[in-house]
Amino acid sequence: MARIANYYRILQVDPDADQEVIEAAYRRLAQKYHPDVNQSADAAAEHMKKINIAYETLRDPVKRAAYDQQRAEMMSTARKPRARTVPTKTTALETPQKPSFRRIPVLLAAVGLLIVGIVVLVILSQRQQAAEVSPITQGDAATHLAQGRQFLEQGKVNEAIAEFQSALRLDANSVEGHFQLGNAYFQQGKLEEAAKEFQKAVELAPENIDARSNLGAAYYELGQFDKATSEFKKAIALKPEDADIHYNLGAAYVQQFQLEAGIAEFKEALRLNPDLTRAYFGLGNAYKLQGNKQEAIQALEKFLSLSNEADLRAIAESLLAELKRQ
Repeated sequence: MARIANYYRILQVDPDADQEVIEAAYRRLAQKYHPDVNQSADAAAEHMKKINIAYETLRDPVKRAAYDQQRAEMMSTARKPRARTVPTKTTALETPQKPSFRRIPVLLAAVGLLIVGIVVLVILSQRQQAAEVSPITQGDAATHLAQGRQFLEQGKVNEAIAEFQSALRLDANSVEGHFQLGNAYFQQGKLEEAAKEFQKAVELAPENIDARSNLGAAYYELGQFDKATSEFKKAIALKPEDADIHYNLGAAYVQQFQLEAGIAEFKEALRLNPDLTRAYFGLGNAYKLQGNKQEAIQALEKFLSLSNEADLRAIAESLLAELKRQ
């Protein structure tokens, strides 16, 4: 199925690149990845397909404008998280302040319908496991972690990354270090790097719910919905009562057109947390895709009656208007 990809990244150009730059980038990449001149023909052919799709979109002013609008809507719905105190297993630091959630929207067009999926990203770790290092080294690493968290909360992502990398040089097995570095990369849009760091955190601490949930969120943003589904399921197995993860799983199911499964997860999220209003949004979207007009209208109207999120309200109102015109 179709999904939003970063066409500018695929063509290795800036979002404000003009047509001449896009043409030149396409010619250069076509020469590099054409199967006839590439030893890894199968891999090159697959990548060449992505390059062609990106080029066909960005070379057409109308298609590019529509694509840019989708990207703008996607980025505009990011939420600044609220801080809350979370217990930690370490005594090297004071209890860290944890923004509760960051919600990540994905907008994509498929089968002529608007598919909207939103996942919840945990910003800071619920647990930190200290590696077997000397007390001095551990203390130094903890200092870098604390400074990195502070930078991240201030929006100084580059400075945060430098601190987390310093912490990992001192303690390569720091779950918190890999986790926080993944969060910072995620905020920069470096999704592959974020996924790698979350994966390292999961390998070091397989029962770390936050790391698994954020790994799923990274896969989701990369469009790897099957992998996202797998990680969300593993996180739910660890914490079945977490409404946000059920919501994430529902969004991943919907992106794969597993609509019944998605609806079931949204309903479970609402059973666990009736205040999770975005689940009504998810339900409305899934019902719309399923062709259940009345259920979709009811869910979207419920969302609009409860939510004050201007960005999602605008999308819900648009979906609702479309349904009522049918």
